[in-house]
Amino acid sequence: MSVLAFVSGVSLAPVLACSFSLVDRLAPEGTVTEAFAWVVAAVGAGGSLGSFAAGIGQDAAGVPGAFAGAGVGGVLALALCLLGGRTLRPVPAVA
Repeated sequence: MSVLAFVSGVSLAPVLACSFSLVDRLAPEGTVTEAFAWVVAAVGAGGSLGSFAAGIGQDAAGVPGAFAGAGVGGVLALALCLLGGRTLRPVPAVA
């Protein structure tokens, strides 16, 4: 478990850096602060929903159920990134 916690922790900083870099590059001028706020809110909501799903899995099937819930969440996140990646295009600046 320590190895898994280490790997996820090491991966977190680059993921957040890439996310914030994308927000800075893709948000229309004048909306960057609001865009960052939405990202931070989404991270908080995602963590809450993930904890909720893991808790339900834990209650229903013990530790394997909690890990299954985390795995399903990871697969859904990957699918969302792969499907939505094509839509990430900079918004033209308004002159």
